[in-house]
Amino acid sequence: MSEIDTTRAVLAAVLKERDALRAELETSQKQSAANFIRAREWAERSGKLEAELEASRAQWRPIETAPKDGNIFLCWVSAVNYGETDEGQQYQQDVSQADFCWWADGNDGNGYFDPACGRIADAQAVTHWMPLPAPPAAIASQAPAQEGAPASPSGA
Repeated sequence: MSEIDTTRAVLAAVLKERDALRAELETSQKQSAANFIRAREWAERSGKLEAELEASRAQWRPIETAPKDGNIFLCWVSAVNYGETDEGQQYQQDVSQADFCWWADGNDGNGYFDPACGRIADAQAVTHWMPLPAPPAAIASQAPAQEGAPASPSGA
């Protein structure tokens, strides 16, 4: 084999390897692009799901679905007062309101939803509930310092 033939063989091998590397790079770039698109789509879907979840948290739900673990939640107390005018005309006044509520175990083994407002009307019932919202993210960092308390944990 002549020197020219050897050089051609080496060049052919180098070009073949270059073409293989280009193909591998192209495949890798396509996969990276596809992964980027999938990641972006996932982020968009995740954001939408998070928004839907937050929206569902902010909706009133039937009281039958409320937690019975003693944790506090918001409730709707449907309430009516009955009365009579000086002229003898009977009337009803809607005094329904939102309140804090929790499940309380009764002495007889039966529990009930206990609104913090207590008894507010002649007839009332807890009819709906929703979870408490999350506290503001910066609440801890914005809490005012107590007088005489050090400014930081180290006392500096």
